Amino acid sequence: MITHQLEFALPDDFYSVCWQRKPIVIRAAIANFVSPLSPDDLAGLACMDGVESRIVVEKGGAIPWEVRHGPFEEKIFATLPESHWSLLVQAVDHWDDDVAALRRLFPTIPNWRIDDVMVSYAADGGSVGPHYDHYDVFLLQGQGQRRWLLGGPVRPDPKLEGNTELRLLRDFEIEEEFVTSYTNRVSGSEESRQATIWLQDQITAAGWTCEVDQWEAVLYSEPVVLRNVVCRLPGASDQEILVLAHHDIAPTTVQGADNDGSGVAILLHLAEIFASEGPQQYTLVFVSDDAEEFGMIGSRRYVETHPNPEKIIAGISLDNLGRSYYKDMDTELVGQYEGYAPIWIGLAAREAAQASGTDWEVILKGPIDQVLNQAITISFTDQGPINAAGVPAIGFGARVPAEFSANESRWVK
Repeated sequence: MITHQLEFALPDDFYSVCWQRKPIVIRAAIANFVSPLSPDDLAGLACMDGVESRIVVEKGGAIPWEVRHGPFEEKIFATLPESHWSLLVQAVDHWDDDVAALRRLFPTIPNWRIDDVMVSYAADGGSVGPHYDHYDVFLLQGQGQRRWLLGGPVRPDPKLEGNTELRLLRDFEIEEEFVTSYTNRVSGSEESRQATIWLQDQITAAGWTCEVDQWEAVLYSEPVVLRNVVCRLPGASDQEILVLAHHDIAPTTVQGADNDGSGVAILLHLAEIFASEGPQQYTLVFVSDDAEEFGMIGSRRYVETHPNPEKIIAGISLDNLGRSYYKDMDTELVGQYEGYAPIWIGLAAREAAQASGTDWEVILKGPIDQVLNQAITISFTDQGPINAAGVPAIGFGARVPAEFSANESRWVK
């Protein structure tokens, strides 16, 4: 039997604030989770008498959102379209001991409130559509990747699409979006490759022109493929302002939400804002770079392969900006082994922050630290290679308040 250990505790206010009120996402909730069932196992259950199952075919069926009920013959799975269908099997905990064990992992809830453990499998693009349920759900992401879209409360008489069995909402407004994918973005991994595709799609959809720059490098004596996502928004001038945030994570990191999912999230939001404002004075170049954790390889790749680097007016690196207790913005001007940014770029950042009215202050290094950085030019963030190439660049990273020490439990949270 497969056994699991919980890695999390529910927030103290879960039942008063979240339960039946709003969703909560707990990432990496179960340590080293291994799905008890394979897709073939689930399909086999759906072919058994006495097992309640459904196949929902959004596209390629007899009608849009066609619902077929089991038990099924095995040959049906060979006739399904390549994408946009889902298999759902009810009460799998009645048939599989490992699935039944999952029920005991979750918070204590009276048995009369627990219905069953349903297991679903979705082909590429498969879903059951925007719908509502009459019950509370704990959703555990197993294999693969999924994008969850959440709407607000449903009114008593919602407008439904034609298929009333699925209760598909006609007017569905997305309030929150959760992606349970691309968490292990170590450079060279399959999830890293998928993340670059997703990023390219997202920024392209915002109105930018994007491409993936792919090359090979050796990490830990192994050749791997690395990828930068390079996106451009033409301005009145072909001179460029460069903004970078790395999508890779360190091999020792679980998900890299702060380092550097936070920087990439800012990059995505800025892409939407600038595209909506129309042409800017300068051309903007946003790069989600790879292998920052291995010595800023991706940012160095960008500047070294740039056909005309003197057109880059300034570079900005975004890193470690996501924790709720961060306050103020530390800056880095040092290059990688050589170079140091002119002080004007730091002063410009500080004045911009003051003009915006933000509560965060841009902190510039004092004279002694500046002298030391220029004497020992070692960088740990993406502005380093940009400065080393002679392009003024600044790195932004949030400052940890003094009351948060590495020994306090709040640091871990």
